Amino acid sequence: MAECPIDGSKIGFIGGWVLKDGEICANCGKKVGFQKGDSASEAAAHSYTLNEVRQLMNNHATFDPNHAKQVIQKDVKRAQNGDTEEDFIDEKFLKDYIKRFNMENLDSDTQDAVNKIISKMSSFGYARVVATLNSVLERYQITLNQTQIEQNWVLIKQQDETNKLLRQLVEKK
Repeated sequence: MAECPIDGSKIGFIGGWVLKDGEICANCGKKVGFQKGDSASEAAAHSYTLNEVRQLMNNHATFDPNHAKQVIQKDVKRAQNGDTEEDFIDEKFLKDYIKRFNMENLDSDTQDAVNKIISKMSSFGYARVVATLNSVLERYQITLNQTQIEQNWVLIKQQDETNKLLRQLVEKK
């Protein structure tokens, strides 16, 4: 069961709100005006980031129903201007994600590869895909996929540490 990054409460299988870069509990969603079954709430939630929801909560504000439309228009303009996927990622999200999996001290080549992977996942809107799923079986499959992704981060970290140790051994000889 996932944990809400805002208040730490547990998020049920279908009880939370899926945002652009994560998922929050129903209670936090309610605080910014999201209502289950409301199409404007559903569309807007997918366009907000965790930081934007935190700002709304800090300001005691509610969501803007036109936010999704504005985000899409901004993304279209970026694409028309030739911006790359890497330009779309929120730097704070990237740093938080890297910190979450303890990957702050990777070799520069490994760090570049990790940044590109995270950027690709973010631009694809992995969290938004989860929200479109209807059945428990589909959500279960996505949960398994997410677990595999997280295991891969651990393997990348371990491989990077192994490479550093091998370099040290070669340099000693």
